Amino acid sequence: MTRTPEATEIRTFATTGFEFRAVPEGRTMIGLVAPYGVPADVGTFTETLNPGCFAKSIKEAARNLPLHMNHRHEEIPVGKAVRWEEAPQGLLAEFMFDTRSDATEAARLAEEGLLASLSVGFLPLPNGSDWNLTGDRPHVTRREARMLEVSLCSVPIYADAGVIAMRSAGVPERPSTRVVPTPKKDEFTKWLQELQTK
Repeated sequence: MTRTPEATEIRTFATTGFEFRAVPEGRTMIGLVAPYGVPADVGTFTETLNPGCFAKSIKEAARNLPLHMNHRHEEIPVGKAVRWEEAPQGLLAEFMFDTRSDATEAARLAEEGLLASLSVGFLPLPNGSDWNLTGDRPHVTRREARMLEVSLCSVPIYADAGVIAMRSAGVPERPSTRVVPTPKKDEFTKWLQELQTK
């Protein structure tokens, strides 16, 4: 097996439906962030995510991983991860939306199916990918990768996954209840700038 140069990757997953429930903190969203064992066409190659490929990221930064809109890392995230669960079909995550107006609008767009997909940004790790170059196109199996963030967006790559449920308490915007994520935004911005200059 031959390794190819690694760079930050983005994968997008489609929704399978919505559900709203009341929670004390405000509005949350549950989605399948990474389906396991499902080959996906990502352009010049195909890819499969192995179970547990993001386990280290979750252990190290589970509640600091931000929820963005369309990978706009220069903006404040609309939410953050609050719970992760390894399931047979893949990695499930629950995200808490902030209570400011643009985050509330992002939740509404997700509920109405206008931003019906989840997209994960990740960095393949050295020796964490197995490449098979023998077929018509290369295929990579991701055994380990570093998750950087998750975004709401509209067009999926993995059609089998996405937003599963939404929960809402209908809480109005109040600074005292605001959930403002504190991800390593500067680090993410630096990575993106380095990629753009290559």
